[in-house]
Amino acid sequence: MAEEPAPLVEVFESLARVLTTSSRDWGAYWADAWLYGVLVGWDCEEAHEHDGAWCGGDAATRGMAEQHGWSEDAVARLRRYRAAVRAASAGFEELRAATRQHIAAVYGLPAEMVAGWDAIDKARVTDDTTASSEETSA
Repeated sequence: MAEEPAPLVEVFESLARVLTTSSRDWGAYWADAWLYGVLVGWDCEEAHEHDGAWCGGDAATRGMAEQHGWSEDAVARLRRYRAAVRAASAGFEELRAATRQHIAAVYGLPAEMVAGWDAIDKARVTDDTTASSEETSA
């Protein structure tokens, strides 16, 4: 019996982990910068005022656009694609958290156990990243 394909959000998350844990300069070449922009994002995505005091706001994206000759339309398209990936990831995280809370409530599990599941996921992330770097270097 064939294994079910991974949900697309897991694919996005795995690719983002590879990019963010790599020592590669993802801004050096236009194609790499584009992939990074879609999968990880160049803009600050934190929920705060983007006044330059706390973050670069959209300065990194503007810098990439200037460096690689991206038009305003291309930058807008990049941001739409990033928003779609971010929305898929956010929905997945919300679903995962709700599922964990439900399982804990149904089985009367302590909150510490549910929190421990995050540590298991982080270990899996490390394993995925290690496997990815081994696969790409082969």
